[in-house]
Amino acid sequence: MPLLELVSYLSGKGLIDVSKLTEDSGDGLHSRLEALQYVYLAKYFGLDLGYWDKPDGYDLYPYRLQDDFFALDLAKVAPRPAPPGLREADYLSVVSGRDYGWLHIAALIMRQKELGRNYSPGQIDFMTYGYKLEFITSVYEDVRRLILPLAPAAPAV
Repeated sequence: MPLLELVSYLSGKGLIDVSKLTEDSGDGLHSRLEALQYVYLAKYFGLDLGYWDKPDGYDLYPYRLQDDFFALDLAKVAPRPAPPGLREADYLSVVSGRDYGWLHIAALIMRQKELGRNYSPGQIDFMTYGYKLEFITSVYEDVRRLILPLAPAAPAV
């Protein structure tokens, strides 16, 4: 299953903590959302798992992805090489060392662009909670500088 391969890869690289994914806590929810953002951003680096083939608003977390994610047998998660198709060096150069906020804002910007919405940082600010406009603007510039040159399938920002 490609999703299990990607989750295993992310765990092996230390980007997600599988033990927290099933916690019934704020940390558990945070870990699950962060993992879903890694899955979303992977599509721009050659690994589109097909969850976003039908636009439905600005939803970064389609129900089918959530269902598949929660159905994963986490006991089968073990360090694995990058899934076939993922341009590993490019992907890691963008996502490694990023916090939840950066991943969330970057994924939101890319999803809006994919849906043909040319939102400014101020409009993205309106769609998020608790992030300063300066931070959103910084992520917006990172997306332009880091994701677009490395991700040929990405829409222009």
